[in-house]
Parts: sequence; structure tokens; C-alpha cells
Amino acid sequence: MEAQRIIFKGRVQGVGFRYTTNGIAKNFEVVGYVKNLTNGSVEVFVESADFLEIENFIGEIEKTMVNNIDGVERKTVAPNGYKDFSIRR
Repeated sequence: MEAQRIIFKGRVQGVGFRYTTNGIAKNFEVVGYVKNLTNGSVEVFVESADFLEIENFIGEIEKTMVNNIDGVERKTVAPNGYKDFSIRR
């Protein structure tokens, strides 16, 4: 399993970013979560058995939400064994 933690910065809260990301996740073989952070950014934790699924998933988020994203931070992390993709509060 591969896993990444991605922080999206910009106007990413209050614009449907989490719901859009959750919808995009349904089109890929990924699990994990998306949640708002207190500093105004959005965190995505994503896992997949296929690294390309993660790359394509993140690419689709970036393409779909391009007008809201000012910056992206990515870090490879250890997988947590999530069963699905969800929105966290």
C-alpha cells in the first residue's frame, strides 16, 4: 500500500472542496479521508495499492478545483488501513 498526506491551501473551505474530493474519490481505487483544518487549509489522506491511482486522484482534484488552490504540500506517509474514503469534520 502507498499513502500520501496532502495539504491544499487557498480558498479551499466553504466552496465544496471536501464534497467534491469525496465525489472524485469514488472514481478511483483509493481510501482515506478529507477534512478541513483550523488554519483554513484542507487535508487529504489517501491510500491505494496502486501509486498511479493516488497520482491520478490528486491530479483530478487539482484540475477540478484549480481556481481555489494556491498551494499543495505532499508527503509520503505510512498507510493506516482505511476501509473507505470519507469526509471528516
